[in-house]
Amino acid sequence: MTKPNPLADFRKFLFVVWKHLNLPDPTPVQYDIAKNIQHGDKRMIVEAFRGVGKSWITSAYVVWLLYMNPQLNILVVSASKTRADDFTTFTLRLINEMPILAHLKPREDQRQSKISFDVGPAKASHAPSVKSVGTKVTDWQRKNVIQLRELNKDRHHFSNYCVVIIRVLFEHAIDLGWLEHNPARGVEKIKSNNPPRRPWPYDLINAYRDMATGRELLLFELLLATGQRIQDVLDMKWTDIRPIDGTVCVDLVQNKTGKSLSIPLRDSLVTLLSNTKRINEHIITNRYGKDKWSYRGAHQAVQAIRKQIGAEEYDIHCLRYSAACDLALAGMDDETIGAVTGQCMATVQHYTKSVRQLANARRAIAAREAMLLENRT
Repeated sequence: MTKPNPLADFRKFLFVVWKHLNLPDPTPVQYDIAKNIQHGDKRMIVEAFRGVGKSWITSAYVVWLLYMNPQLNILVVSASKTRADDFTTFTLRLINEMPILAHLKPREDQRQSKISFDVGPAKASHAPSVKSVGTKVTDWQRKNVIQLRELNKDRHHFSNYCVVIIRVLFEHAIDLGWLEHNPARGVEKIKSNNPPRRPWPYDLINAYRDMATGRELLLFELLLATGQRIQDVLDMKWTDIRPIDGTVCVDLVQNKTGKSLSIPLRDSLVTLLSNTKRINEHIITNRYGKDKWSYRGAHQAVQAIRKQIGAEEYDIHCLRYSAACDLALAGMDDETIGAVTGQCMATVQHYTKSVRQLANARRAIAAREAMLLENRT
């Protein structure tokens, strides 16, 4: 039986690299970054303060990838060609200096420079094992934005998000005087062939409640009760909870719209909050209790439970649909629903269209029955 490689866990490999570099043991944050770049989304972005070691961790990760699979081809891209080349040089030095990586050293007949290099076991290929390139904001053209969109078209939400973010960044570049026009302006988003979002079915809501505990349950209940976006809920602090005329409410300012809302909370949620230990100013914290729970961490935790209960078709944002639809079924008009969700009337109508017909039909039948009863008397 083949013995498992202990360095198959990138965190353990990172520890070995840190020892070679005579650095202290990796910090919890560095280990967390290492875990996420190994197991997280392949299109993730790592954001951290300067000095946390993002570049060094990533260099170690590139070496680890080649250690696990020498046939990979890795492209290093930076806004600065010098930074990209420095990254490649540092990566190659790790391979040349660390004994456990001796088998990866480039052979004499392979590429070996600060721009690109091959690792020893790599088969002949037009592409090197590692290559560095630099690109500047002034080099971007409309075709490059379209190429980026098309590269990610299998995930249309992410693809469209890229277009939006790049458009905003280029507008900022224009404000700074770096560009005269925005190459992303006018680039259309990809239309989705996915079915429209729907509110969570009640049986799956109950299944989630039966499965979830702790912050996973608290997040779910706050989303469902308030009808807010996930980031607005993750931003909630204990000081945002206060009684108004005898009713416990949560105050918030929506990140996207800037609207200020005060939303009454149902008694069961108030009880859940009362039983939740306050370890930070934020109501829902990360696992260390040091800060609010990240969007990524919350998304992954909820997604894991959705898979267990067979609710893959209903994501976190569908709970916002659920809140709006529940209010519509209760007979509330669009303006009243918007007072809770913070949406304009057109958006409320979009979110509630799956149940609005039934709600209207119920009111119509009730009015008709009342009229018939009055005529009988």
